[in-house]
Amino acid sequence: MESLLFFGIKSDRSNVQLLNLKRRDSLRRTMFKKLIVLSLIAFGSYTLIASTIGSKVEKSALRSSKFDSFNEVLRQLAMNPWSPEDHWGEIQKLPQYIGVETGDLIELLVNAFLQREGDMSEDWPFAKRSRELFTNSANFNPESKVKWLHPRGVCASAKWIIPDDSPSKATGLFAPGTEVSAVLRLSTGTHASERLYNKEPQGRIFGMAVKLFHQQDDSKKAITSNIVTLDHKGFSRSDRPFMLIEGKKDLFFTNFAPVESIIGSEKMGQTVAGQLLSKALDMFDDPNFARPVYVTANYDQNGNKVSKPTVPFELRFTPRFITPVKNYDDFRLELLDYDEGSFDINIVRLNESDKPEEVTIGSIKLDFPMFITHNCDLRLSFHHSPVQWKEQYEDSSLDLDQLEE
Repeated sequence: MESLLFFGIKSDRSNVQLLNLKRRDSLRRTMFKKLIVLSLIAFGSYTLIASTIGSKVEKSALRSSKFDSFNEVLRQLAMNPWSPEDHWGEIQKLPQYIGVETGDLIELLVNAFLQREGDMSEDWPFAKRSRELFTNSANFNPESKVKWLHPRGVCASAKWIIPDDSPSKATGLFAPGTEVSAVLRLSTGTHASERLYNKEPQGRIFGMAVKLFHQQDDSKKAITSNIVTLDHKGFSRSDRPFMLIEGKKDLFFTNFAPVESIIGSEKMGQTVAGQLLSKALDMFDDPNFARPVYVTANYDQNGNKVSKPTVPFELRFTPRFITPVKNYDDFRLELLDYDEGSFDINIVRLNESDKPEEVTIGSIKLDFPMFITHNCDLRLSFHHSPVQWKEQYEDSSLDLDQLEE
């Protein structure tokens, strides 16, 4: 029948089928056009609302830091790790925390725009939680809260190593001869942690955050700095089957991850969603896709302030892991299965021809196995250094006398 229809040879029966096919095709085209129009309207609304109320989000002072030792942070972080089976052999499901949805962001923005005036950060939930990323420099949140972004993750302890012969010209923990302890959390930006959705590969936002301890003695209280990254796809999402392996393509996590352009995007829906989320976060720090690392470069491995800091602009962490031999329903199961691996630490800088080049300056050596815990998902906090407020803002919060207590 299909061949008859293709060549235009129609019987009464084929006419009915052809009419149904045309109606179905017309409906699909109409739905697709509506989706595009709604996406453009949503994006325009985000742009308008964000530009209107962005200046009203107060940039308040950073709360004073509470210093912890690496040993204490790791002790709290690794308590009661998740296991596929409990003590009685019963199967345990992975934690299913749900973060903020795109629809929730739109509703919050519209309600705030129509109903509230003044500083949105005081009583607007999304703004308040977002501001905490910039104003809370503690290693743990005082209360257990589901993260609105990156709700599902896996943690690991590690060593941050910049060898003596490193070509790095940056300062602080980027300087040659540096070795300190670190805590990593690898996560998905939304609750989309599974590889498949309706039996099809689904786009996931992969992220990696690194908490560094500016102290060589793991038992002593330390200044901590945080490096927050997304993979090279940023908010645009990736449908690759593994978090840390991508076959022949380059894969890295970077602190500079702009959303790809809608024009020419292979998956417009995912790109539009990424643009919307990025625009919402620009209200609190613009551009949100560039997370500076000046605290890491301003303090050395003994907690001393660097007199003339040199701060790298873009970092790239390149995973070095063995390709898994099986597929995993959830990225967390992949990570729990690794028993070896590391990340190269790369700095992107301009060469003599003013073209960007990637230079490997060190590595992050992970401890295995990685783990999933309550405190890893609900309490561990990674302070985001603001783009515009710079060193004076961060320094004002550091009561260094606490380190001697």
